[in-house]
Amino acid sequence: MTDNWICRENKLLGDKAKMELVNGDNVMVCRFLFEEEMKLAPHKHVHEQITVVLEGEIHIMYNDVDRVMKVGDACVIPSDVEHTAHITKVPFRSMDIFSPIREDFLAVPAE
Repeated sequence: MTDNWICRENKLLGDKAKMELVNGDNVMVCRFLFEEEMKLAPHKHVHEQITVVLEGEIHIMYNDVDRVMKVGDACVIPSDVEHTAHITKVPFRSMDIFSPIREDFLAVPAE
């Protein structure tokens, strides 16, 4: 459990984005910041994910969803569903909520 934002490295994003997170026992909130356009490789995880766009635009694809999300838009990515995204307008910032928490995110401190 964290009680304030901590920086962590995200293996999928490498050094192309900044990730900060805070978590309780069952839920995690992540803030992402991208300064350049980027395509995310298709991936999936057991965690349910809610993404809210705070700045910029992202093209997101999963199941039958294929849409461009802008400021204020949100989506819910179900557990174990392959998804991909393309950051199309930068700077891009999002708030992403995961349940259960992403233990893999906690394991890699940012340098």
